[in-house]
Amino acid sequence: MGGIKNLIEKYTRIAKELPEQRQKLALIYAHDAHAITQARLVNDGVNANGKKFPKYSEGFIAHLLVPSKYAKSSVVVKFKKDANEGKNNGSYRAFRDAYGRRTDIRTHNVDNNMLQSIEQVVTFHDEFKTIVEIRAKDKENQRKVNANSAIVKINILAFGKAEKDLLSDLNKERIQELYNSVK
Repeated sequence: MGGIKNLIEKYTRIAKELPEQRQKLALIYAHDAHAITQARLVNDGVNANGKKFPKYSEGFIAHLLVPSKYAKSSVVVKFKKDANEGKNNGSYRAFRDAYGRRTDIRTHNVDNNMLQSIEQVVTFHDEFKTIVEIRAKDKENQRKVNANSAIVKINILAFGKAEKDLLSDLNKERIQELYNSVK
């Protein structure tokens, strides 16, 4: 009878520790998974479904001809001058080219502000579930995330298979370590 009682006590301790540990590690796991997502966005220009994002717009965009807090004044001046001289077509693709950014793939990254602002926040936690939200720290960068997601018709911060597999593996490892640690 002592064996069964010890086993019940062991699993009771595991059940008690799982939620506490889950909340702490959920933030770490979400951070790691987002790092993979960000690398996929910036390096490969691929969405969560493994599909390449569409290329940057070749159509004229008038607001790019005005300096803003998102674009260096010197770049806008050169971009505007080149557009007026017919050296570029006033498109976002041409703007990125003038800014020295990649144009061969859509990276959702001009000045690093949007992707650098991403944080992981526990928005719900109880005995059975922990929810971590991955979002921008401020309204302006969240607006950019939402706008970019709307343009490409998929949440650019969504996890793909690699990220989901990582989370699953880390969670299995966490449970196994907890099981092994409880005497």
